[in-house]
Order: sequence, then C-alpha cells, then structure tokens
Amino acid sequence: SDLVAGDSIHLTDLAFPKGVQSVELGKGEGHDQSIVTIKANKAAPTEDDASDAAE
Repeated sequence: SDLVAGDSIHLTDLAFPKGVQSVELGKGEGHDQSIVTIKANKAAPTEDDASDAAE
C-alpha cells in the first residue's frame, strides 16, 4: 500500500460491489467520512514490551 502516516481512507475511496451503495454517500458530498487514519508509532517496541505482552 502507498499509505503513510497521516493519510486517511474515506468512503469515496472504497470500491463497493455492483449494486451496493453507501447510505452516507447518498446524503451528499458532506458525508464522505474518513473511516481509517494511518498513525505512526510513537516509539519502536522494546524487548521489555514484548515480554510484558507475553505475560
């Protein structure tokens, strides 16, 4: 994927199957909601984080 931190995916970016429509998009342009936003990690996980998650 070409997505980077800060990018968003909106309803108009989705490819709906034939015959399927978005109820929200049917309400007009102002309803093209962001459904996913790519965020960057604040810091890389450490070995301590991995061992804590395993417990």
